Amino acid sequence: MTFPTTRSCRREKNSEKIHRALIECCSDLPGGSVQSYLGRADYASERYPQARQELERALAIDKDDNVTRLYLGLTLARMGDQENGLREIQSAMQGLYDWIMYVQENFRYTHGQFWDINGTIRSAIQAELAMIVSKEIDWPKLFADGEWLGKKMDEEIDEARKNSHIGWQEIMDAI
Repeated sequence: MTFPTTRSCRREKNSEKIHRALIECCSDLPGGSVQSYLGRADYASERYPQARQELERALAIDKDDNVTRLYLGLTLARMGDQENGLREIQSAMQGLYDWIMYVQENFRYTHGQFWDINGTIRSAIQAELAMIVSKEIDWPKLFADGEWLGKKMDEEIDEARKNSHIGWQEIMDAI
């Protein structure tokens, strides 16, 4: 899946054009994914009120979408609601960590073996969670690392799907 980059979203100021392109590329995704991608495009375009609205809509459809929850947390924090933003970021990161561990453990002989092969994602999550627990929040680092994590999760599902030679729906049905 090709998700618009932050640079392309900032360059493209026509929100309707971005939304149409996302709806076209994401129409076959399950749950609240279309709303999630719309919210993430708004986030990347620094349209935080619109991002919040789309991300909350996506979570109303699929409350277990931790990448969406991560972006909602980043959005809330960037809008000045650091307390709620941090709570969402922490919940999302823990959920993503737990999900990767679950997939690797329960599907280790199939697609699970292709997730976070070197442990890079889990290590990054653990470092961020440790910072959050310490209460010494480096917001610029948390924003950068949170955005990296969101992008990395998108890349990882594409890699896992490519490496395991199974389709998107088969991966989603297995979890």
